[in-house]
Amino acid sequence: MNAKKSLTFLTALLGLVLTAGTARAADWVKIISFNPASPASLSGVPTGSPMGPGNSIEVTFTYNLESKPSGRIGFFTAGEPGNPPHTGVELPFTIAKKGRGEGKTRFSVQCSGTFTTCHITKVRYNLFHDSPGGLVNLFEGHATVDFTFKCPPSTQPGHKPNITSARPGLYIWGSDPTHKHWVSWGSGVKLTAAESIFPKKGNGQCAFNVEYYEKETNGVATGPFKNRIFSDANVRAINGPDTLNAGQAKSVVTQPYLDPGSHTLTLRLDADGNVTESNEGDNSFSIRYRLEGRCVGPIG
Repeated sequence: MNAKKSLTFLTALLGLVLTAGTARAADWVKIISFNPASPASLSGVPTGSPMGPGNSIEVTFTYNLESKPSGRIGFFTAGEPGNPPHTGVELPFTIAKKGRGEGKTRFSVQCSGTFTTCHITKVRYNLFHDSPGGLVNLFEGHATVDFTFKCPPSTQPGHKPNITSARPGLYIWGSDPTHKHWVSWGSGVKLTAAESIFPKKGNGQCAFNVEYYEKETNGVATGPFKNRIFSDANVRAINGPDTLNAGQAKSVVTQPYLDPGSHTLTLRLDADGNVTESNEGDNSFSIRYRLEGRCVGPIG
C-alpha cells in the first residue's frame, strides 16, 4: 500500500472512530452507598410526612451526563420484580448541566394502609431527561438490597383512636383519703354530708373527691378532649383538655359538688365529641348515689 492510500485509509478509520464515539454518549449512574446499609429495618413514610432518617434510605451516588443538557435521577422500589405490591416514594435529584458529579437523595415506601410490613429486595435507578416530547430514559440500573419497611397500625385506613374507661368503676371519698368508696359502673353508694370535704360549707350541696380512669384502647394517639361529670342532667365537673398517647391510661381526680338525696352521677369521656373515635358508644358511664344530710355554712 503506497503512502497516499495509507493516508486515505487512516483518515477513513479515524472518521469511523469519531462517529462511533459520538453516536452513544456515556450517561451513567453508580451507587456509592446506602445509609443505613442493607440489610436494615426501618419505618415507612405515613401520608403527608417528610422523608428523613429513620423512615427512608439515603443513597449516595456518582453520575455522568453527556447526551442531554440536563437530567434527573430517581431511585425506585415500586414495580421491581421481587418486591411486593406497594407504593414507593422518592426524591428526584436534579442535574442542571452536563458532566460528572456526585449526589444524594432518598427513597422509601408509602404507608398507604395496604400493608404493615414491606420487604424490598430490588431498587431501580434511572437517569431521565425531560424533553418537550416527553420523558427520555438515558440510563437504568438495578441493585439487590434487603430493606424491611414497617408501617404502624395507625396508618391503616379508618384506624381511629378510642377513649374509654380503663377500670370498671370509680373511687369517691370526702376529706379522709383512707376511707374511699369503690363504686362499680351501674351500682350505687351511700354518702353522708359529714364525710364530705367541707361538711359545714355550702348551700346544701357537698364536695367529694372523684377519681376515674381513662384509656386509649385502639393504639392511636388522641387529640385534645374534655370530660364532664353530671349529677343527673347538671354539669358538676369539667376536666381537660387532655390527650392520650396510643394505649395510654391515666387517672383523673376531680371534686364535683353533689346534691342531697338520690341521684345519678354520670361520667362522659370526650363529652364534646372532639375526638373522632372508632367506637363512640363506650364513652359514658354512670353510678347511683344517695347523699344523706346537707353541707350548709358560709363559703370562703
